[in-house]
Amino acid sequence: MTDNIEKQTMKGWVLTQRSKHRELTHPIMPVRRDMDPMVQVVKHSHTWGQLVYASQGVMQVIADDGRYIIPPGQALWLPSGVEHQVSSRYGASFRNLHIDSALCDVLGTKVYTFNVEPLLRELILVMCEWPFDYEMTAERQRLFDVLIDLLKSAPNTGLFMPSINDKRLSPIVEALSGDPSNKKTLEQWAMEVGASSRTLNRLFNQYFGLGFSQWKQKFRIIQSLDLLAQEHPVGDIASRLGYESSSAFIFAFKKHMGCSPSSYRKLNHS
Repeated sequence: MTDNIEKQTMKGWVLTQRSKHRELTHPIMPVRRDMDPMVQVVKHSHTWGQLVYASQGVMQVIADDGRYIIPPGQALWLPSGVEHQVSSRYGASFRNLHIDSALCDVLGTKVYTFNVEPLLRELILVMCEWPFDYEMTAERQRLFDVLIDLLKSAPNTGLFMPSINDKRLSPIVEALSGDPSNKKTLEQWAMEVGASSRTLNRLFNQYFGLGFSQWKQKFRIIQSLDLLAQEHPVGDIASRLGYESSSAFIFAFKKHMGCSPSSYRKLNHS
């Protein structure tokens, strides 16, 4: 989220390398992987497109434009050539599909996250059961065609925080990253960073498309996803993130995610 996000992410993490194959032998190649807690795949890029699906746990992908969050039930589209690093604080299971560049144009040239509806989920899981050297058949080709159609129409989500490099905003973002319960007002931050509250709010809108209070709410909800995946009680999460009550957290979560924290947890652990 800030100019030194890579240094923040690397601190205390175990670094590992990207997948070993250097070229695709099939139009779509499945990759299954379980990631231990505090593991990070170092920055790299591919000559193919990549669909990253979190089947369990919460993952984050950092690209040049910012940080993308992938909770269970969601996925990320990475076009070919995009440098990125992948990590999971508490561990995760993910199912990747590496997609030949010839098929990538229809999926776009921008990184984005999207919801994985039940049919798409089953297709991804089925494909990830295929052997690495699977034989192409007419049936598998039909599944490929359906997969691409479903990916083109998958609804985008907004679990993304852009990178910033602004000396006035960086201290605020970094402080909230270390302590999401921080209750300083924009006026108090303005006195600390040497800019008016009006200027700070304009900068939040410029970089994040949200005013300070809206950005803070979104940031807290993103932080809550890891905690929900770790089965922390809703009341404890609300307190840890600085909400006045569980009901205040539940209300904010519903507004951003479209369901309650408990419903979200059930849906994504089924």
